[in-house]
Amino acid sequence: MPDDGGDDLFIPARYLRENLHGDRVEARITSTKLQGKREGRIVRILERGQSNIVGRFESAGKSGSLIPDDIRITHDIHIPEQG
Repeated sequence: MPDDGGDDLFIPARYLRENLHGDRVEARITSTKLQGKREGRIVRILERGQSNIVGRFESAGKSGSLIPDDIRITHDIHIPEQG
């Protein structure tokens, strides 16, 4: 959703990487479909939309993973070993 209004820019899931629902990002238009729908890719994160994520932690040795409760977060989050 552009800051200044207008039509949304569709970002395919394969290009979301570490981005989460609600993040404010800078994006680049990569194509425009016949129906006028625009598709793009994220260039960089400007502001995080979430500062807390609730989920279930699963230990894996000295590190682990957080499995988010929010179904909009489609990937587990790696939690590295503290040291």
